[in-house]
Amino acid sequence: TPEFLRLTLFVILIDSMTNPMSVAIQATGKVRDFSLIVGAILSLDLPVAYLVLKSGGMPYTVMYVSILTSAICLFVRLMIMKRGISYSARRFFVDVFLKNILLTGLSLAVLSSVKRQFPDSIPSLLLVSLISIAFVGTAIYAGCLTRGERMFIREKIAEKIVRNPFGN
Repeated sequence: TPEFLRLTLFVILIDSMTNPMSVAIQATGKVRDFSLIVGAILSLDLPVAYLVLKSGGMPYTVMYVSILTSAICLFVRLMIMKRGISYSARRFFVDVFLKNILLTGLSLAVLSSVKRQFPDSIPSLLLVSLISIAFVGTAIYAGCLTRGERMFIREKIAEKIVRNPFGN
C-alpha cells in the first residue's frame, strides 16, 4: 500500500543518517557497547510489532514501530558518538537531521503538487520522475551541500567534460 511504502521510506531516511555515526563509533573502539545497546533496541522491533498486530493494528502500523526503534537508535548512536569523539549533538541536529527533514518536506510538498498536474499514465510517471530527480538534485546541491562540496562537484563535472566531451 502507499502508506506502507511512505513509512518504509521514512525508516530508510532515519537509517541513512545513522550509518556515518556507526562508522565513527566503530572507529573509537566502543563497538561492544554500541552493538549491545543498539542491537537490543532493534531486537524489540519484532515483539512490539507482534503486539501491535495482535491488538488489531493494520499491517502497515508495524512500520511505526520500526520508525520508533530507528529514532531511538539514532538518539543512542548520537549519545555514544558524543561521548566517544566529542561531537556536538546540536551540530548533528542542524547539519544533518534538520537539513534532511526540510529537504524531505519541501520535496514532498513540491513534487505532490507537480504530480497532481498530470494524469496517471506511464509518460506522466516518467516526466514526474525526471522532474523529481532534477528538483531534489538541485535542492540538495543548493541547500544541503557545503561550499567545498559544491566546488568539488563542479570540478568533477568540469573534469569529465574536458576529458571526454562527447562521451566516447
